[in-house]
Amino acid sequence: MEILFCGVRGSTPRSGPGYELFGGHTTCALITGAGGERLMLDAGSGVQLASEVLADDPQRKLQVVFTHLHLDHIIGLPMLGALYTNDWDIDLHAVPGLVSALNHLVAPPFWPIKLGAMPSPPKIHEIAIDTISPDVVALRHGGLEVRGTPMPHPNGCTVWRVDDTVSGHALVFATDIEWSAAGEKHRAQFLDLCRSPR
Repeated sequence: MEILFCGVRGSTPRSGPGYELFGGHTTCALITGAGGERLMLDAGSGVQLASEVLADDPQRKLQVVFTHLHLDHIIGLPMLGALYTNDWDIDLHAVPGLVSALNHLVAPPFWPIKLGAMPSPPKIHEIAIDTISPDVVALRHGGLEVRGTPMPHPNGCTVWRVDDTVSGHALVFATDIEWSAAGEKHRAQFLDLCRSPR
């Protein structure tokens, strides 16, 4: 499993000398499984870097999984280069509200092209919150398996775990969670997700 952090900031992208080491883009991580499969976590402004990497991808398949739908985690999606070529298979996954949020994001006057009118229009999948669990695979993409758990955050947030079943490596992607607001159930599920030997 290879992980490329294309953006790690929250709220707003920044540029300048103080952001050269870690970058100034908002949240976006690109995961490459042992079989070359690609999965993106969140689509903040870091999508610009991810698009450069994906340009030469021979498989032309991408799964995008969102932790939540705040602007800094979805703002880069309309700039995803793969949407503008006609040979990509792209799926977007998040909790209910994804369709509404994306329809607003690409509506006039914010963006001139609807997702459905793009050369590679993405398929959108809303995952019921009550089905997200450390014990349930929410998504399989090649050798990658994705499980999650909801955590407190304004409007909700999902922590995702990605396991590469070929290499045995795993990543837990936990952003924007309110640990102090989490009850015992949320904390127990979070810890179970982190230590789960998949």
